[in-house]
Amino acid sequence: MEFDFESLLLKAQRSPPDVRNSTATGFSKWVFKLYNPPIQGKDDEFSSFQKRARICEQEINEFLLWFCPDKITTGWEPDFIDPVDNFTPPFLASALTINGEPLRCIPDVVLRNRQTGNVIIIERKTTRVLPENVPSKGWPNLRAQLWCYRWIDKWKDAPRIFLVGDIWHDHPQDGLSKRNRTQRNCDGTNKELHKQMNLLFEAYGGRFSANSKISRAALNRAP
Repeated sequence: MEFDFESLLLKAQRSPPDVRNSTATGFSKWVFKLYNPPIQGKDDEFSSFQKRARICEQEINEFLLWFCPDKITTGWEPDFIDPVDNFTPPFLASALTINGEPLRCIPDVVLRNRQTGNVIIIERKTTRVLPENVPSKGWPNLRAQLWCYRWIDKWKDAPRIFLVGDIWHDHPQDGLSKRNRTQRNCDGTNKELHKQMNLLFEAYGGRFSANSKISRAALNRAP
C-alpha cells in the first residue's frame, strides 16, 4: 500500500505535537502517530541484542551485495555504528532546528567508501507487516528519520549520500528475522523526499535552513 502524502500533511498541520523534541527520533515518532498502518504490527527498531548481533563484517558485506548503490562493493567500511548504550553523544544536524536548537541524531549504521568518499546511511526497522504491505518507498516515519540523518553535519558534504531503510520481517513462530530485499532507498539529494519531509518538519515546528553550510549547494546538485 502507498501513503497519500497530501492527506498525511493535512493531518500533520492539524495535529501539532504537544512536545517538540529536538531529535530525529522525536520527529519520526510524531510522524508515525499521524497514520495507522493497515496491519497492526511492531514497527520499532531492533532490540539492543538484535542490533548488535547483526552489525558484523559478514552482515555488512551481505548488505552491500544486494544494495551496491554505485556498483562498487569494495572500499566500504563502517564510519559509525550505534552501540545502543544510551551514552553515545548524538550528532548534530545544524540545517534542521527546533526553536533554534540543532536537531540531534543517532543513525543506526553509516558506511563510508574510502575510495569515493560516498556515504550510506542506514536505518533498520523490524516489522510483522507482510512484505507486500510495506510501501514501496518505506513508511513516512522511516523516510522522515532518514531525511534528518541526511543533514547530519559530519556527513552532509559527502560527494554522494545514499539513504537506506533496511527492513527486516519478524517471524515469531520460528524466532527468525528475514531482510526485505526490495530496496527502499534514495539519493540524499532526492527533491521529492526533501520537499515532503520539509513540509512535515515545518508542521512539527521545525525549520530547515537552506543557508547552512552546504544545504543549498547539495540540493542544487540533485538531478
